[in-house]
Amino acid sequence: MKQSGKIVPPRFQRAIIVGAFLISYACAESLKEGIENHFAEMKESFNSIAENSAVKKSRLSYTDRFFVRALKKNQTIYALIRTNSKGIIISEIIRGQTPKREYRNIANQQWFKYIARNNKAYDGFLKEEGRYYLFWARPVILTARSGRKRFGGAAAAKVDLWDSFHKFAASVQQPFLIRVNGKSLYSNKWQNESVFQEEKLDIPGVDRIVVRFADASAQDYAAQPEVESDPARQTAGEEIATDAAPAAVEKPKLQVKSYIPLIIGGLVALLILAIALIRLLMWIRYKRLISKIDKGED
Repeated sequence: MKQSGKIVPPRFQRAIIVGAFLISYACAESLKEGIENHFAEMKESFNSIAENSAVKKSRLSYTDRFFVRALKKNQTIYALIRTNSKGIIISEIIRGQTPKREYRNIANQQWFKYIARNNKAYDGFLKEEGRYYLFWARPVILTARSGRKRFGGAAAAKVDLWDSFHKFAASVQQPFLIRVNGKSLYSNKWQNESVFQEEKLDIPGVDRIVVRFADASAQDYAAQPEVESDPARQTAGEEIATDAAPAAVEKPKLQVKSYIPLIIGGLVALLILAIALIRLLMWIRYKRLISKIDKGED
């Protein structure tokens, strides 16, 4: 019976482990950065919506039509809202529904109080009917003909978190699992890996959100065969394969470690030679300079 695996020297095992760890770390950084950049771009898209002149129109039909177009372009946004300065919702467009004009008063909600008081953007998080949403809001600043600026209300977006990760997953092949507040939210080709790494994500509005991905270093190390103390030893019942031609005899393997001192010695010799050449050129230049000075004095 043929031997099932190759024996890996301990020094190469260490190199494999380190290499796998570096690959795993690079994959982690790439995945984390990709997710965070994805949400950063979404946030910029919302900021552009909130700052558009159509949001500041006094005729609400203009704002409604603009919100409908914005939802078609940004399919991860579930709803767009516009309030006046008193906290009354004057325009609300929900994905797949006709515009509503209910004039609900949300002046007592914390997010509106924060914006009205500080004139700053608000990033929040909410759960409704089993779905998670990022809630992003910005103040609407109106400018009078005199140039005076005043608080004119707020523009807000409810961003579907599951849809957002689903859109991101279409651009990656790496399996991952998203967990929010200790519960699984979204998985991409995830196979309930027993060995994984976990990274906290920086997404505006939500704090306890992490991404899990397979630990490549642990998987690669586990895939390596065990090292035997005596490679020539065989267990009872094993037979050495003899059906191969003489060419199947393994050739002596290149011992990389034995060449390391030669490589280092060669590099040191090159360095010494370069220094000597530089000193020689400097000496020649110095002699020429002295010769010119002597001729000038004569």
